Amino acid sequence: MWEIYVTDEYLEWFSQLSDYDKEVILINVHLLVEFGPELSRPHADTLHGSKMSNMKELRVKTIEHVYRIAYYFNNKRQGILLLGGNKKGRDEKLFYRDLIRKAESLVEKYKDYKWRK
Repeated sequence: MWEIYVTDEYLEWFSQLSDYDKEVILINVHLLVEFGPELSRPHADTLHGSKMSNMKELRVKTIEHVYRIAYYFNNKRQGILLLGGNKKGRDEKLFYRDLIRKAESLVEKYKDYKWRK
């Protein structure tokens, strides 16, 4: 099992979702806990365009939404859920540009953070 942590930004985003969407996302987070960086499509994929080779996305689809959650594994092999977004109905190129920019900024913000259980 892998250690998975969340940023304040992720928690703020997640707290605004419906209970149903939260449940569906948590199922995918549990897969990440089980498989770690080896989790692959259709549940996860590399975030292409990021400067960070270990930047990935959880891919979650609910009845009404298509969520992408940026995450990475730090040098201590801890997974960090950075932030999420709904890409349904958005320009895909712009959505990913913004998601990657914000995710990379959060990696920098939390790089020296001492993650605890």
